[in-house]
Amino acid sequence: MTSVLVTGANRGIGYEFVRQYAAEGARIFAACRNPAKADALKALAAPSGGKITLHSLEVTDDASIAALARELSGEAIDILINNAGIKGDLHVFEPANSALWEKVMRTNVIAPFRMAENFRPHLERGTRRIILNISSGRGSHLRHRGDGIAYCASKAALNSSMYGLSVAWKNDNFIVVMIAPGPVQTDMNPEARLTPEFSIGAMRKVIANLTTADNGRYLDYENKDVLW
Repeated sequence: MTSVLVTGANRGIGYEFVRQYAAEGARIFAACRNPAKADALKALAAPSGGKITLHSLEVTDDASIAALARELSGEAIDILINNAGIKGDLHVFEPANSALWEKVMRTNVIAPFRMAENFRPHLERGTRRIILNISSGRGSHLRHRGDGIAYCASKAALNSSMYGLSVAWKNDNFIVVMIAPGPVQTDMNPEARLTPEFSIGAMRKVIANLTTADNGRYLDYENKDVLW
């Protein structure tokens, strides 16, 4: 049985990953900031017979990440999906707002790296050792439009840091990839053209076929390489 840990699992892309993997019968650790208020996620978990469990996680808090790693000590995880993220002011030019930049960078860059570090033992117990990082096409400098600068910078930094991890852990058979889900209809981008069902379905096909040869790739939901 495939086991998956999803961050930011209570809505949007994260929720749809949980829903689709649950339909396959996977074992899912669904992590979000406040599981008690995640009504849709609780409704998915209730009839799952324990295959979906909800877990409290604040990804910007190192202690919270470490606590979840201890809670799941001994568990095997095949796929870690670093999905939790924030946008800042995505569609405007952002002034040098230090508080905003620090929040975006801590959430979108540092947290996924800390998740990988803390959950390495769990992934080593699994069979696939996949660390999937939800990036964005806007992490490519070739797609920059001069707005959402903090967000775009964070996704470029995520790509770079996780590429570094892919090199560092290459000899241990990890598969670290960065994936752009496309313009998905979420709270962050409600008018986007792709439904969550389509994007996550496509990404799951990509995930299913990943091998160690894909380690370090920055790709999209159609398994096409994105230029950095």
